[in-house]
Amino acid sequence: MDTTVNHSAPRAPEAGAPTVARPVESDDERDVVEGWQVAPGVADLGAAHGSGLTARSYLVRRDDGQVIQLSELLYLVLCHLDPGRATGDVADAISLDFGRRLSSEGLRHLVQARLIPLGLVTATDLDPPPAPRAKPLLSLTFRGTLIPAWVVRPVASGLAWCYATPLVLGVSAGFVAMDVALVRQGDLLNAFEQLVATPVMFLLILLVLNVAALVHELGHAAACRYGGAAPGRIGVGVYIVYPAYFTDVTDAYRLSRAGRIRTDLGGLYFNAWTVLALGAGYLVTGSPLLLLTTAMLQVQMVQQLVPAVRFDGYYVLADIAGVPDLFVRVGPVLRSLLPGRPPDPRVVELRPSARRTVVAWVLVVVPLLTFAFGWLIWTLPFFIH
Repeated sequence: MDTTVNHSAPRAPEAGAPTVARPVESDDERDVVEGWQVAPGVADLGAAHGSGLTARSYLVRRDDGQVIQLSELLYLVLCHLDPGRATGDVADAISLDFGRRLSSEGLRHLVQARLIPLGLVTATDLDPPPAPRAKPLLSLTFRGTLIPAWVVRPVASGLAWCYATPLVLGVSAGFVAMDVALVRQGDLLNAFEQLVATPVMFLLILLVLNVAALVHELGHAAACRYGGAAPGRIGVGVYIVYPAYFTDVTDAYRLSRAGRIRTDLGGLYFNAWTVLALGAGYLVTGSPLLLLTTAMLQVQMVQQLVPAVRFDGYYVLADIAGVPDLFVRVGPVLRSLLPGRPPDPRVVELRPSARRTVVAWVLVVVPLLTFAFGWLIWTLPFFIH
């Protein structure tokens, strides 16, 4: 799954800051027509549902797919821009909606220093700067497309019925029952012995697991579509050093918190369907290949729930907290925990429940990742030789 929100955008000034508090300005300054307009392809995703921030925030998506979170003031500026209106008229309209006075100079600062650099606004007298892209920590690199969006969307629409509540409950119960049956009737030791004796079986298992991984991605896409958002492409990239599949479900940010969590878990839900199919095949045929594949697939499902890295569990926790990119908060949380240091604004802006969740996550993940990378460096010479 791939969901990326740019939180590096500078936040709008608080009410009463110099850029919104200048009460006197000349008529010439108010009557200037700047020619600002919203950049082509920018889509309004509306308010951020279930946000962990104390202040209201909004989401917009650029033409390149980058989603950007804006403060209420910046969002209102974007909504009211009109290339044919004078700066003073636009500032007055924003002031009425925002409830605070915004001067023409303040509006000019917000547009030129904030929105134009983000690639959200263009001006007739300026060449648009290169639009910045978020570079989240521990994210996929070297991405390529396997299934384009125009193929994924109709397939996802056709599979959205799988998320009907009675069916979800039935599949979940069947998944548990299948595991019980496999534990009682399966002989994993014998299956491993056959795997050792028949190495080609391992290649077949890898093939089936890769197909299951694509089914997993279709689960994210179908869940996204079921909630009313439009999934994008399914692709492959490199995660740290390993190849990994992904689905672009950035549009899911327009959904409610429940809709986003459904999208996060959609891949595991489709994996449960795969487990039912493979397990039933084993119970009928007794094939050790099917038993081993079912076991390995469920190990992968458990790994997906680990929130320490950007697997499905990470996105579930992020949506529960209402903080799309938890790694952005690592530095601010650690600085805020230092004795004698005031809380970082990135921590203060979180709601109390979101703050507790993020702080607890940081305190667990930072030592865990430090140990993991330290162990990797320590053992690297052994693997090289």
